[in-house]
Amino acid sequence: MKAHDNQQDKLAKKILESVPLESPSKEFTSNILEQLNLEPGITKISYTPLIPKPILIVGVASVLLTVVFLYFNIEFKSSWFDKIPVNNIGFSNSLNFIPSMESSTVFIYASLLFFIIFLIQITVIKNYHNRSLSV
Repeated sequence: MKAHDNQQDKLAKKILESVPLESPSKEFTSNILEQLNLEPGITKISYTPLIPKPILIVGVASVLLTVVFLYFNIEFKSSWFDKIPVNNIGFSNSLNFIPSMESSTVFIYASLLFFIIFLIQITVIKNYHNRSLSV
């Protein structure tokens, strides 16, 4: 088998030696790039977020309002809240810890700092991806 491969190698070398070596023209790369730019089927990739900005704003606002509501324990005196049978729901007794919940200033500052760093990280990653997609 090796003798057969060696014979094929010698034949290939003989054929390649008889063929002159060709080099591309000086404008080869620019010609290829011009042809690629002229093709109508090629479109640039643009960044579109999975979740639109208004929906994100509404989501963040609703989460913040819920946290504020639970923290300050705001009581609404509306007639339709009185019609909800809270006593028949099985988990009503498990929510008794919320009015007595207290948080330290260290926790508040740490969570605020975490949120700020999280927002900075999101903007840095978004700018990085915008730059990489625009190239």
